[in-house]
Amino acid sequence: MKTLLFKKSAIAAAVGIAGMFCAGSASAYTWSINTPTQCNNTMTNGCTSLLSGATLIDFNANLSLPSGANFNYSGGSVVSPPTTVNHAPPNGDTSNYFAVGPFDGTPGSFNYTGAGPRLYYFGFNYSSPDLYNSVEIMRAGNVIQTFTGIQLATPLGFPANGDQSTTRYLNVFADNAGELFDQVRFVSTSNAFESDNHAFAAIPEPETYAMMLAGLGLMGFIARRRKLTVAA
Repeated sequence: MKTLLFKKSAIAAAVGIAGMFCAGSASAYTWSINTPTQCNNTMTNGCTSLLSGATLIDFNANLSLPSGANFNYSGGSVVSPPTTVNHAPPNGDTSNYFAVGPFDGTPGSFNYTGAGPRLYYFGFNYSSPDLYNSVEIMRAGNVIQTFTGIQLATPLGFPANGDQSTTRYLNVFADNAGELFDQVRFVSTSNAFESDNHAFAAIPEPETYAMMLAGLGLMGFIARRRKLTVAA
């Protein structure tokens, strides 16, 4: 199995992260899509996440994960184009991609290895959706929620009929702190479940989060002091 290349964009603001978990406690996740015309797209690599601060995984290089990486993969395989009997890359994507199924190993899991279940976001480029594809959101080894092929496809505006010309970038967000997760499992009972350009985002570790909030508070205090000085 080929190894992975990943990159990280700018860190999201702590205030925005905090706001995501202030309301509601219902057990649900919010899904959204980006079409190819909306997402960060190149002609060869396919759609990527629009979320600022997300870590992106494009599966393109034969490189080991760097020391200290806070994620890994188990199961599945990294496949190189072109289309084969068993695999079809996301439409318009001529780069390596991730696949699960009888020929690749199923399930195939993205595993967050940082301290505690802290993921609030996961995204992936998805094409040729099928009824036999499913995604499991997991926390501490337990499945929190399963999304079937029809649940992934129809509500998001495309049929689960294996259409290889259909491509969407799927984003899933935890709606509250009780839904934070640490694993996303891709399952396919036939060939195959193909995806690319995975992305994830975690809330900061408690110590870092407290420091960030304290820093923001200090900046606000300094700004208020300057206002008072000018007014005086």
